[in-house]
Amino acid sequence: MRARTYGDYLPVMLQLLDPKKEETILDVGAGIGYIASRVAKSCDNVYALEPNDDKVEFVKSHFPEVKAFSGNVSSIPFPESYFNKIYVVAALHHFRDQDMAVNEMARVLKSSGRILIHESNPERMGAKAETRLAKGVRFIESSRLKEIVEGQGFKMVELRNVRSSYFLLAEKE
Repeated sequence: MRARTYGDYLPVMLQLLDPKKEETILDVGAGIGYIASRVAKSCDNVYALEPNDDKVEFVKSHFPEVKAFSGNVSSIPFPESYFNKIYVVAALHHFRDQDMAVNEMARVLKSSGRILIHESNPERMGAKAETRLAKGVRFIESSRLKEIVEGQGFKMVELRNVRSSYFLLAEKE
């Protein structure tokens, strides 16, 4: 399912993430692991954090090149400064406390590490956003996300609008 809905964005995401073989990369909210499996084609150490145990088992059985584990973004079970890069694809709106989530990702990210966040832009979604917001989905505008990441010690690298969504790429200072 994620492959169908995200396929058009994948080349942009991979270009911005720019995974390298020797890096250690974390996919936060990995779902069934489709994107992590694509990142693993360029990187030997891809981890997939997913709160749904059934999806974690799916990743393990279908994408053995991805190191999948069950967990939550509020408490990533890795030491400080472990990952070179972290990405979140279409999942930030599910996090109860987005500021805390960025803070926790910053904790496990190495100095000069990069974070890439893809999110639907409520300013560009029209009526679709209103329907989802009414159901408790917390889409975040790019300007607000920029404030959050900069408040956690990141500097902006790029903000790229793609249809009704955006990618935000930032580097930990």
